[in-house]
Parts: sequence; C-alpha cells; structure tokens
Amino acid sequence: LVFLKFIMGFFVADNFFESWRYVPFLLLGVVFSSFSGFLGTNYIAAKKTSGVFKTSVIGAFINIIANITLIPIVGINGATIGTALSFFTIWLLRIRDTKKFVNIKINAVKITLTLFILLIQIGVLYQSPRFEPLLQGILLTSIISINFNEIKAVIKKVIAVTHKKYTVSK
Repeated sequence: LVFLKFIMGFFVADNFFESWRYVPFLLLGVVFSSFSGFLGTNYIAAKKTSGVFKTSVIGAFINIIANITLIPIVGINGATIGTALSFFTIWLLRIRDTKKFVNIKINAVKITLTLFILLIQIGVLYQSPRFEPLLQGILLTSIISINFNEIKAVIKKVIAVTHKKYTVSK
C-alpha cells in the first residue's frame, strides 16, 4: 500500500492509473483468501470437506449481498469491498470450525490492530494528504513493530532453509 501509487504510475499506462483505487480492498481479499485457503487444508486432513463447501457458500452469499448493497453506493469499489468482506468471513468461519480438529493459536489483538492500521492506510491513500508518504511510512513502521517477532521468525526460517539448500547443493 505504501508504494501502490508509485508502482501504478511506473508500470501502468496513464489511462489506467486510477485503477489503483481498486487495489487496496482486492489486496485485503487476497490476504484473507490465502488465510482461509490455508485453513481449508485442515478440513481435507480431517476428512470434513463439507466445511470447505459450507464456508465457501456463506462467503459467496456475503459477497452477493455486499455487491448488491455497495455497488450502487460506492461504484466498482463496492465489488472490491465485497470480495474482502466475503473472504474475511470465510476466514473467520474456518478459524472457528477448524479449532474442532486442529489447535490454532491466533493473536486476535495483533491481527485486529494490524487490520485497523491497514484500514487507516487505505483511508490515507484515498484522502491523498500532502504528507501521505510520511503517514504511510509511520503506519508501515507501526505494522512492522506490532508484528516484529513474527517477521523476525519468518526471516530466520527463510535464511535457515536457504542456507541449508545452499550448503547441500555444494
């Protein structure tokens, strides 16, 4: 989100620059789709695949209702918001459902705070204040500091795996 307008200005023709407005909620949709897809594998492992169907149908219903409601109000972005809401709903339902057969530890405070800051970032993008880059930098720094331990653990794991592959291939 921090570099969205820059990237769009650099890689997209001028006629399509305004399409950046549809990216933020689609990005959130992709994130929640990935989260829900990851949890969907638990249904398969537990041989409870009807849960994938049930949560997907509920998500589709949420998407349809959101589209019918939001598109007349906010235009195309109503569809992007509907996509994010539907995948968010699927993710929440799958967290609840899969706890029955998998121990899932989720830090709700960190996720909620991170999501709140992301929504502020989206608001800053749409408002385009004069000091937008500074605000975006502060918000990104906040997200990194909230999730620092998790980011550090992922980086360590990537380095360890990369190092192991490199030393094995020698």
